Amino acid sequence: MSPTQPASSRATLTADGDALTVYLPPSGFARSWSQGLVCLALIVGISVLASASVSFLLRADGWVDLVVWGAVLGLCILVIRPIVLLVTGYHLASGLGRGTLVVRAGRLYVHERRVLRAREHVWDVGEIVCLDEEEGALCVLSGGRLEPMFAGRDSLELRWLAQTLRLHLHVGADPPGMPGEILVGFHLSQWPTCRRGFLLLEPGRIRLRPRFQPLEGLVLRPGAHVGGVFSLTAGTLGVEPDDVRWGIAGGGQAVLRIRLHVPEEADPLALELSCDRPGDLRAGMARFWSAAG
Repeated sequence: MSPTQPASSRATLTADGDALTVYLPPSGFARSWSQGLVCLALIVGISVLASASVSFLLRADGWVDLVVWGAVLGLCILVIRPIVLLVTGYHLASGLGRGTLVVRAGRLYVHERRVLRAREHVWDVGEIVCLDEEEGALCVLSGGRLEPMFAGRDSLELRWLAQTLRLHLHVGADPPGMPGEILVGFHLSQWPTCRRGFLLLEPGRIRLRPRFQPLEGLVLRPGAHVGGVFSLTAGTLGVEPDDVRWGIAGGGQAVLRIRLHVPEEADPLALELSCDRPGDLRAGMARFWSAAG
């Protein structure tokens, strides 16, 4: 059964036997120009502030005025203005970009056209390890390299596109995990949707990493909430038995809930983990606490 295209998507799909063509038009001028106008207003404001700084520098009375207005001018020109220009370019590129994806004769062809550049990719089906939407981009993993495309487009549209491509290419959504890892869904309370990743449960150590990230990830160890850094790329936090609870999700699935005490956050973050085999999670947590006993 073909996935249902989101109502907000303006993509066009053409199927001809085993061949498939998907055209992604610009996601919308209204959204792109509204964001661009905000950034343009910021650029104008920064330019005015920089001009005023130059004027005050020319009339500076003493070294204090020189230092203050020189710092303001440098901040505007060297820091704030480049950041605003970069953000403006990103929004315009994502809003005005377009693309074509073709599946034919066991190959995936992708042409992505941005405002100032274009990219083309060709993969044989056997080269593609997995394919899915991840953090607002269509990601293809092949030969140990992750290729994100169409960043900034609507996530619902990209998920539908990924499901459609997987159906025709007969590839999976998730890469293989490392030895001992469990494929899980994980969700933080402030996130709109659940993400997928790999969980490693060892005596005295839990490691959670996003599925397309080969780095260390977030490491949890039994112990008091002293210090620590929250990061899904290289973070370490302490957890105590009172921070861990089992619950039931909306669909009746057993979930593991962990309170993360992040130093810079006033309230703990709620991390929820789920997988197709909850028994593996329970057994792994027993191993984890065995080192603290």
